[in-house]
Amino acid sequence: MSPVNERVLVTGGAGFIGSHLVERQLDDGHQVVVLDNFSTGRPQNMARLRHHPALEFCQVDIIDSEECEEMFVPEPERRVWISLPRCIEMVFEQQIADSLSIIALLAYVHHKS
Repeated sequence: MSPVNERVLVTGGAGFIGSHLVERQLDDGHQVVVLDNFSTGRPQNMARLRHHPALEFCQVDIIDSEECEEMFVPEPERRVWISLPRCIEMVFEQQIADSLSIIALLAYVHHKS
């Protein structure tokens, strides 16, 4: 069992799984910081927890490091990254964009030569 009163950071805490994890952490006596941009999560999932005194919620995209930075002070003892599927999707989208850029560059170079 983990120590009581740890500061726990949960990204994607407004999602179905994340909100249940947040609720459990609160029930265990932890202070919980939730970062979520509602891209897949829902405000309704946080409704039952909204007024909990140990909950801090920030509607922010984890990609925006400046907005998220203050949530790491003081640094949380634990971090839970529930928003991983969106991050993976973004990496995949970036790989496609990079591949298309390389193809366009190769076509341009081929056309010039």
